[in-house]
Amino acid sequence: MANEHVDPPICGPDGQGMIFPMGGEFERNLPTSVRGFLYLAAMVYWFYGIAIISDLFMSAIETVTSRRIRKKIAGGNGGFRTVQLWNKTVATLTLMALGSSAPEI
Repeated sequence: MANEHVDPPICGPDGQGMIFPMGGEFERNLPTSVRGFLYLAAMVYWFYGIAIISDLFMSAIETVTSRRIRKKIAGGNGGFRTVQLWNKTVATLTLMALGSSAPEI
């Protein structure tokens, strides 16, 4: 029983990690503070990308929901009235639900 090999914890000094370190032996030899800074910088970069994509998605929703059409006024004078094609609340909530739950739909 004394000769059994015990793997080190995943997050331990000799652990292999589940995802990180991705840089192999080079990254594993970096000081913990440097690795922490690199991981933090990568996370900020990724969240910034998500923010850009979300902003584009929301501007697309606004473009779709702000569409207007001209309807002829019922009556006799033959005038037109500009109305919104979508109910803003229902359209926004529907499109946001579709955008956030696309894998389930």
